[in-house]
Amino acid sequence: MRRMQWILITAAGLMALMWTPQVEAREILMYARSNNDWKSYTKPGKYSALNLVDKVDKTVWCSEGSGGNVRIEVQFSGPVGIDRIGIVQGHTRAWGKYNRVRKMEVSDGDMMTQMVELEDRKGLQFVDLEPAVESDRIIIKFRAAYSGSETDDRHTCLADLVFFDGRKALNGPKLNRYLKKAKPNIAVLDTWLSGPEGMKNRQLILGMDGTYRFKFIPSEPMESPIEKSGAYRVKGRKLQLKISKRKWMTGRIRKDDAGRVLGLEFSGKPFIGSYIRRIDSSPLR
Repeated sequence: MRRMQWILITAAGLMALMWTPQVEAREILMYARSNNDWKSYTKPGKYSALNLVDKVDKTVWCSEGSGGNVRIEVQFSGPVGIDRIGIVQGHTRAWGKYNRVRKMEVSDGDMMTQMVELEDRKGLQFVDLEPAVESDRIIIKFRAAYSGSETDDRHTCLADLVFFDGRKALNGPKLNRYLKKAKPNIAVLDTWLSGPEGMKNRQLILGMDGTYRFKFIPSEPMESPIEKSGAYRVKGRKLQLKISKRKWMTGRIRKDDAGRVLGLEFSGKPFIGSYIRRIDSSPLR
């Protein structure tokens, strides 16, 4: 009888565990980058898109030109639901000198796009996204600007972007411990793709926290999908991915004669292949 009671209690406990909602791991912001940072070659990182996600007004992002062709990409480690963005306009140390954003297009990088309009003022302002952007990345393009007083050296600047999933801010000061270490590796912070033309089946995301996310989706039915994550490090033109407790996979960073990063190369499985950036953008030093 006691044995039967123990079995029933144990079974009930297991059923409760199976049906109890599990708390999902919170996704992290992997990187922010643009295709047109001001002084990206002469002073790499000074006006990087990483400055947009630190929630520090004194660090700003500015475009190399007027910002008309700028595309800012913010990548997360997994899907999020962004329904609100907090924004700090302009160059906070030179307010009024450079352009500020008037209208910007927000999308998930695929189908969903919506336009938001900003006020031309200092301080934090909020825009709501309806519906929320449900994706692992968000793409921002500028469609109109408030003109600055500088006519010979026209740049568009933003100080901060804070992304909200419900009441949770997905970025801010908590990222600062990574940002300083990430800036020397700014040229490789991106989503890299490899595989046959028109059907890239390997994806490698390198994040500012020093970790990577890798996915392989096979084109042959006999092969199995692969997902890996771990630490990475950059040593000159070598990119090393940690694949076990003591083992690293070494790849090569391809650069042009000016030292700008063009792509990645791996010869070992499962990373084997030649990788290009997901977004067609100018290479960064």
